[in-house]
Amino acid sequence: MEYNKIPVVLKRYSFEGKMQICTEYSRKLVDINGLISVENFIGNPHPWELETFALFSVLSINEYDNKKFNSKKLRRQFTAIINSFRAYMPTVLESSKNDMKFVEYYMIVAGLTQFQIQEPFIYKYHRYNYFFNFKNEKVNMSDEFFNKYGTDYKDFVEFGWLINAFYSKDFKHNDDNKKIVDYLFKKYKHVLIKLVIERENLILLQQEVSSNIDDYVYCFKYFYQFPFVMYEDKFYLPLPHLLFQSVTSSLLFRLTEDKNELRDSFGKEVLESYLFDITNSSFNYEEIKQELVYKGPKGEDRSLDLMIKHNNQCLLIDIKSMSPRISIRNLETEAIDSTQNRLVNQLVTLYKHIKTKFMKEYFPFDKNNEFEVENIFGFVVILEDSYIRREIIHQKAASELKIHTDSDNYKWMCANLRIVSLSDYERIVFHNENIFDHLTFSRDNESTWFNFTIYQEEVSANNNMNASLYESQNVLRDIFQNIEDEFATLNK
Repeated sequence: MEYNKIPVVLKRYSFEGKMQICTEYSRKLVDINGLISVENFIGNPHPWELETFALFSVLSINEYDNKKFNSKKLRRQFTAIINSFRAYMPTVLESSKNDMKFVEYYMIVAGLTQFQIQEPFIYKYHRYNYFFNFKNEKVNMSDEFFNKYGTDYKDFVEFGWLINAFYSKDFKHNDDNKKIVDYLFKKYKHVLIKLVIERENLILLQQEVSSNIDDYVYCFKYFYQFPFVMYEDKFYLPLPHLLFQSVTSSLLFRLTEDKNELRDSFGKEVLESYLFDITNSSFNYEEIKQELVYKGPKGEDRSLDLMIKHNNQCLLIDIKSMSPRISIRNLETEAIDSTQNRLVNQLVTLYKHIKTKFMKEYFPFDKNNEFEVENIFGFVVILEDSYIRREIIHQKAASELKIHTDSDNYKWMCANLRIVSLSDYERIVFHNENIFDHLTFSRDNESTWFNFTIYQEEVSANNNMNASLYESQNVLRDIFQNIEDEFATLNK
């Protein structure tokens, strides 16, 4: 199957037939807890391949036949299309195959299309449940959410979880389950209307992202925000595996879009409080301190956002509500450079702060002991990763700081200072592990310095990883019980 001929081929199939085959294979990738593990993808199209197929299906308008993928021959054509996506290399990647730009570009598109949807949903539920119910004297996220979506976040969580469960591979589509799903659509109609989009409007949004077929494999797809598609008075759920995204991170993006003041308040008030609270409820560190105001040489100044001390080690954290720009998936040079420069500036600021202010202008901990330089660690924690290669960021930061890449200062920066995604930080916190075990291991193993993750499998294996702080089955049990009781009452 030639990649450029796929739109022509898909015009021969009905919209319903194209949506049905997407739903069928997406369901195979979902269990009651969310997306199944990557090793179980074998034998099925990968999630990002189905997302590309769904995008081509929506954009291939003016269908002139009523074919469905309901025979072996037609199934083989579906497989040929999936294989075409798997083999296709966009022009930007193709042109950079013989230099290091290829690695840089590939990590961006692969990371953004593959890694985020594999995050455990139970952690994302806990995160966004905190975000959307947060309130203090400066920001009321609960009111902001209600004003935007017309209901509380709890309804989105229940709807997303329940529909995911009934569209998962574990549930049969028999008459009883169909009745329950129909009941859920009615019960949560006020949620559903916020997650559904007309096919025509979906096409318009996608054309704003890109109208170039070369981008379709990796570009941002609005199924993440609107998993239900309406066409000719019917609505479809082509990609059940994206439901969790649509009721978590996508809701925050939609809520804060074009609202810079709210975005700033979210980062300063909500995100900082969240990191402190989850850290404080996890491993029993000696001291955990939030940002403090102190009198510096030039007047009032501030420490970093979160500071942790344990034994003879400390971790200083700067928190940023940074997430990828939509255009970065299309490998637009301006978007990549802008993101890269922001991360470099944040790393430079972290380096300067630790070197010139910490233990010189202020000391945040109660026990006033000095730390050896190798035991001082620093993070820039970002809301969502853009998967810019860490080695590039460190090298550019070194150039900005005018330190040589063979110097002790550069080696310390690479070994001890990291750009960290919130999900990676949560992975350690929610398993009650001592983050300094992971940091020490990474510091002492140069091969890990530029990894995207600070989480070290070897450390967890040695620690006999504790049970997760949050188990989705426990949360689901109460939700299911309430729905079952209501449904039983209706059927009496």
